[in-house]
Amino acid sequence: MQDQGTANNVLQAVQILLSIAPVPGLAAAAIAIQEVLKLVNNVAARRSECEALAGFATNVLATINSSAKVREDSQMAMAISAVTKVIADMQTDFGVWKNYSRLTGYIQNSEIRSRIEGHRAGLNEALITVGLTQTLAQAEWNQKFTEAHSEDQVLLQDISQKQDQTNKEITELKQLLIPSSVQRTDNEAEENRASVMQKLSHLRSQPGVLTSSDLIYEVQKTGDRPFHSGALYELWKGVWLDKYVVVLKVFRGKDLTEQPTNKAVDRINRQVDLWRTLKHDNILPLCGIYHLKERGRDDASVCFVSPWMTNRDMMRYLKIFPNVNRLKLIHDVAKGLQYLHSVGILHGALQGSNVLVNDGGSAVLSDFSLSKSMEPDTMMSQTGSQSSLRWWAPETQNHQTLSSHTDVYSWAMTALQIVSGHEPYYNIKAIGQLVSAINKHITPKRSDYDDSGELLKNDRLWSLLEACWNADPKKRPSMDQVVTELEALGSGSVASSEVAQAAVVNSQPGSSGSHTPPPVATTTLLVPSTEPVPSTPQSTAMQPPPLTATLLAATATSTKEESSHGVSNPSPKKGLFERFINLFSRIRS
Repeated sequence: MQDQGTANNVLQAVQILLSIAPVPGLAAAAIAIQEVLKLVNNVAARRSECEALAGFATNVLATINSSAKVREDSQMAMAISAVTKVIADMQTDFGVWKNYSRLTGYIQNSEIRSRIEGHRAGLNEALITVGLTQTLAQAEWNQKFTEAHSEDQVLLQDISQKQDQTNKEITELKQLLIPSSVQRTDNEAEENRASVMQKLSHLRSQPGVLTSSDLIYEVQKTGDRPFHSGALYELWKGVWLDKYVVVLKVFRGKDLTEQPTNKAVDRINRQVDLWRTLKHDNILPLCGIYHLKERGRDDASVCFVSPWMTNRDMMRYLKIFPNVNRLKLIHDVAKGLQYLHSVGILHGALQGSNVLVNDGGSAVLSDFSLSKSMEPDTMMSQTGSQSSLRWWAPETQNHQTLSSHTDVYSWAMTALQIVSGHEPYYNIKAIGQLVSAINKHITPKRSDYDDSGELLKNDRLWSLLEACWNADPKKRPSMDQVVTELEALGSGSVASSEVAQAAVVNSQPGSSGSHTPPPVATTTLLVPSTEPVPSTPQSTAMQPPPLTATLLAATATSTKEESSHGVSNPSPKKGLFERFINLFSRIRS
């Protein structure tokens, strides 16, 4: 669509706003349409159709505005209400879509198209309500939407063709890894595998291409036992592309190979692809999925493959390094959650155990649901433990769906856990008493955390936590507001504030404090990392350096930052890690 058309829409919206005062109920719609017209300039996914929708909404608003000045009846009131709601919904959607990368928009294409059609239908229904459908040149608008659709399809087909070609090459290469009847010496087989893996790594790093999520023949499980075994899943260590240490998360009883055409499987595959397009320093990347063959089973379990986190989960990290800046860590968690909300994703099960810590000492979110609404029963099945109730908002226990408000509540409980070292309601052991307390909106008492260091003594921080625990979900702050407040408190670069100073005080009195990781520069942007596989056996595996913003931009520069790790900090082996992160950032760009 032409920029001139958008400019005309903006001018018309301003003119509507100036003339709208006499018409009750339309002022909010006029203000919202201006925001829509600003947002559409930053939307990449189905940009042409979004521009057409914005222009159509502007004209519908102008038409109803003119008619409302000369007639007042119930139908007109209904039309005004309907148009106001549609435009408000458009503002919300455009606000999310502007944060989509090119590939995220591609994955979400069907949903975006459906929402656009729904908004257009809602605007037309408003016109029908007051008999104004003939006022607009419907044939002309139909033509505009048809042309916009064609323009968007060309871009989508370009992405699709690139992906199909790349995935075809990947499939052909993987065939060379299948044991064949051709007799090869050990050296020949090793050279063949090394060559194939190098080519696969190159294909996986193609910019702007979301390659197949299936990592069959690319991943090898290491060890005979998982390093973690829980009620719902096991965690194994593995190697991807013969270079990078990864984690294989194997779900118990989740064999997705039995019904490959099942809608649930299709939805999961789509969510896997969506996760792989997410790009944020505080979000755990997903490499893909792998079918793990287990002893005694004829089928294979599907597992998620993610970069290895040397520091593992947050609570384990804090036991080893009790003196770290905990305010920075809860700020990291808030930023990760803020990003998820900005792209329309809820976490749904946030707590300390599913917050990981990367090699640079930054918090990384994992185990999020990738769904916009989920019943509490589903949450129970995901967490696998009634003790997860400690982090849930009261409304989720009354069988209401999840929302960004429930995530905010869970963030505050997780923040309390990180800062204090105690689970929420740690002094309530019985599940029945816990449920009763939560349903009565009884929140943690500050006096119960007197032994948790200086940070919780800050009135402003405690007030923020209490605001997030508000019994009325709509009165809780947004994650944007939470992040802003934390930054004002001293998180990030303001290291000299009272709160930032308190953050480094050991929140577990009695600890020797001997385990203190090297400081990480607050100006360094760290992303989830993985460790390269040592070329020769070593007693301590070599660790990668933290990733700077320069590397994140896929420029081949080296970093002098030192990484902090759970056990030791040997000199890192340069090169492999940078190429791996370069692969990640290019895939998700």
